[in-house]
Amino acid sequence: MQCRERLFIDRIIWGLGASSILFPYCKEYLFILLLFTPASILQVLFQNLIVTAGHPGMGMVLGVSAGIVNILLDYIFMVSLHMGIKGAAFGTGIGYMIPAVIGLWFFSAKRGNLHFRKPVIDFSVLAESCSNGFSEMVSQAATVVTTFLFNRIMMKLLGENGVAAITIIIYTQFLLSALYIGFSMGVAPVISYNYGRQDEKQLKNVFSICMRFIVFVSVTVFAVAYIFGSPLVGVFAEKGMPVYEIARNGFLIFPFSFLFCGLNIFTSATFTALSNGKLSAILSFLRPFGLITVLLLTLPNVLGVTGVWLAVPIAELITMVVALVFLYQNREKYHYA
Repeated sequence: MQCRERLFIDRIIWGLGASSILFPYCKEYLFILLLFTPASILQVLFQNLIVTAGHPGMGMVLGVSAGIVNILLDYIFMVSLHMGIKGAAFGTGIGYMIPAVIGLWFFSAKRGNLHFRKPVIDFSVLAESCSNGFSEMVSQAATVVTTFLFNRIMMKLLGENGVAAITIIIYTQFLLSALYIGFSMGVAPVISYNYGRQDEKQLKNVFSICMRFIVFVSVTVFAVAYIFGSPLVGVFAEKGMPVYEIARNGFLIFPFSFLFCGLNIFTSATFTALSNGKLSAILSFLRPFGLITVLLLTLPNVLGVTGVWLAVPIAELITMVVALVFLYQNREKYHYA
């Protein structure tokens, strides 16, 4: 059984485009990380439920703590204990365990209205939940597909250095987009609550504050990414190395995506909070999946590596236009503006 599992992992890694140089590192990392899959799932679940239970501060602390522990353990395992890529996998997995374990304890203690109880099967509720959360599923699936395309295309254009450079860009994107995602996830229950109690005045007030905040943060994040691109890249690669130069050139184009993605993320979360999973799913499909996929399959053929860097900003810009149209068309239906 173990041989079959390892063979299956081998096929996945080769299928995702790993080179003979990258294969052993990918295999070791993936095999260990798969052991922590349940903790990874619980981490995402509990961070949402803890906010819903009225403890957003606790959710933030758990998320930040998991990240800090991950960073510290990565250093200890990889540098001090010389565990290599295996140490990075264990550091990430143990980081997942913190929100998972504390979440299990929190909801088992029955301290509030939201806690574990004997399950009652209600297929209508399950179906509605799955339908409303379809956009988030699409978004996660899209991340997998686009990351795969990024890696395959950069491997073809620039080899292992290109893959390392695009990984730096993607991780930096995750880092800088975290503010949008965290804010949108945090405010979604507030929007949903006021919409549910039909408090139009408060709903409009919350929505107005959120829109102004998104605009301010979008401009700020863009400025930080564009101005401090070199130091951000320098965190992952030494100056003068090929990987550094490739990623630095990418940071002259890629940060423009931060001007648009904040509104797209917030709008998708807003429609989910308003129980309109259809519009949320459309935005989630367009933004990281449909448009980026098409652009990645076309632009690099014409513009080379520059086409790779342009794919995300163009996709985010087009999605933002669609998001603004959705917000305008539905303003009277949901009374948020």
